[in-house]
Amino acid sequence: MRAECGKLLYFMADELSGGEKLKYMKHLKECKQCSKEFEEMTDVWNALQMDFEEKDVPETLKADVMDYVFKHESKKDPLKRSAHRTAKIKRQYTPWASGFVLVLSIMALYLCFHVLSNQNSNAEKPFPSEIVETFQLSSSGKTSSRLTGTAVVLQEGESKKLIVRMEHMPVLQGAEVYQVWLLNNGKRENAGIFRPDERGTGVLIFELDRGIQFDQIGITTEPDENSDLPRGEKIAGSA
Repeated sequence: MRAECGKLLYFMADELSGGEKLKYMKHLKECKQCSKEFEEMTDVWNALQMDFEEKDVPETLKADVMDYVFKHESKKDPLKRSAHRTAKIKRQYTPWASGFVLVLSIMALYLCFHVLSNQNSNAEKPFPSEIVETFQLSSSGKTSSRLTGTAVVLQEGESKKLIVRMEHMPVLQGAEVYQVWLLNNGKRENAGIFRPDERGTGVLIFELDRGIQFDQIGITTEPDENSDLPRGEKIAGSA
């Protein structure tokens, strides 16, 4: 990879100096891979803008996004899971810094996920992407009324991803995890696990199986990572 190719996120975040920016703009015209990734990121941002109200950007956004990206670039070993869970949960990242505006945090997480995935695969992926469904998540009544969250289903060509972001989640104990379930006509499908940070913010990105249908999302507190069916109490869900 050429040195300039590593500056795409800095360019998107407006972190380059005037001279560096001009040099990178010239690079974008010459490098097909960077040009393609830049267009894909712009498509995601435009799709998210249509679905959420625009709000002020926190001053810490750029630094926190960069910290997140390069923190995960340095981690090469994936989370250990049993064989059947590994086949199902293809990509999953756990929490990062809280306090972000919801739409920007979802966008930033998705962009990080997409860029890191592209670094590990040369396969062409279908685009553009668009948000096809949104869910508002709230407390089940047995937990803090401050608990809130949002989930979006993002379509990329024929594939879909579920992105969940929760705030004000209660602190977990020991090996406990929060597990996301997709509900349809009383049937539950496992959509992965996450652990929130010390401030109660948690994020999950999950690749949906083709043809899966669901109309509700539930989140339970599970004693460990091995639940194929809910064993703990429901803590949050969609209406």
